Amino acid sequence: MEDINRFVGGRIHFFRKLRGYTLQDLAEAIGKSKATVSKYEKSEIAIDVEVLFDVAKFLGVTVSQLTDYPALSASRRRGMPGLSAFSRAETLFLYTYDGRLNQVTEGVLRTLPTETADQVAFYMDVAPGAEDYHDCRAYYQGRAEYHTSLICFVMQNQFNDAEQVLLYLYNPIDRETETPAMLCGLARQNLQPMAMRCIVSLNRLRMDEALKERLLLTRQELQGIRKLNFFTVENLLGDSAR
Repeated sequence: MEDINRFVGGRIHFFRKLRGYTLQDLAEAIGKSKATVSKYEKSEIAIDVEVLFDVAKFLGVTVSQLTDYPALSASRRRGMPGLSAFSRAETLFLYTYDGRLNQVTEGVLRTLPTETADQVAFYMDVAPGAEDYHDCRAYYQGRAEYHTSLICFVMQNQFNDAEQVLLYLYNPIDRETETPAMLCGLARQNLQPMAMRCIVSLNRLRMDEALKERLLLTRQELQGIRKLNFFTVENLLGDSAR
């Protein structure tokens, strides 16, 4: 129960900060003291259902967005032998290079296994080194689909319902800890459709120049775009001639 309270408290904190509200703003809206709201967010006290609905209404979210705690039992698919580490992973790290900001960004994918399907929460552009993934620039929810050679995540932006993102990653059958991927969605500033090359990893990577170089499009890839008139991500992570 303590884990659930911590999860819900973290979600309340995340959405409150994202909306730009202070503890006092939320406290006044739901008729509680600032100290009580702080205790909700820190999971020092449990929040009752009535108050939870009031919090969700003020923050402009659904109750399910505050309570989508992972199911306690893993799906039977996860227990099957022979699956890749990426099919079994409950946390994946996603890296892209943002040319507008001239920096590598990190995202976190959390899969929430149930008996029928795998839900997924995607925290895009989390603060560097943050252990609290709610400290991110955008938040998505959706589902994961597993295939022999590919894993697909279909997710909805929880703050802009005009955007769905699609993430395809190669599902390696060997013991690789990283895999190439493509992320499709909308650019944040101008809402233009876009696709980005990504690296998805089982572990956190060092966000340095070497990682940036691996995320940049190669000359060969740019030539391929000119020839084919569409962008593809090859199933390789090795160095390519630029």
